[in-house]
Amino acid sequence: MASDPAFITPQNVMPDVQALEDRYSLRLPEDFRSYLLYAAPATIWMDDIGTQWWAVKEIKSIPDECPDGSPGKLNADIERESAQYLAFADYLMWCYAWAICCSEGPNRGKIALIGGAPDTFVADSFRDFLRLEMCDALEIHGGPSRSRTA
Repeated sequence: MASDPAFITPQNVMPDVQALEDRYSLRLPEDFRSYLLYAAPATIWMDDIGTQWWAVKEIKSIPDECPDGSPGKLNADIERESAQYLAFADYLMWCYAWAICCSEGPNRGKIALIGGAPDTFVADSFRDFLRLEMCDALEIHGGPSRSRTA
């Protein structure tokens, strides 16, 4: 993230994080909750590779962010629990977005690409997503893994 203090989340965002959990009646995965409390930008911020990171107050569920449904080809696993996925970042002014599963089910903590063809899981945790995003890995954009290519 940016080193400019203006982009760093203010220290007292706990009420905003709690309001987010209360609004959607869910509990955030711990790694994502820590990111929101200590590293999320104070306003929407685009990094050097075109990812726009959203401030806590900008984060929404998939149905709230995409009231007409996902602009991509639907994935039944994601669609079934879409109200428990929170969109937290997008690529190049919403070519597609990423959302984290906050359900208590088997996909909890996974990161989904929303608006892709098709919507798909791109990381098993927020921590894994950050690692992949920092090196602009093809996986987070719905492409094949660089590590799996022959």
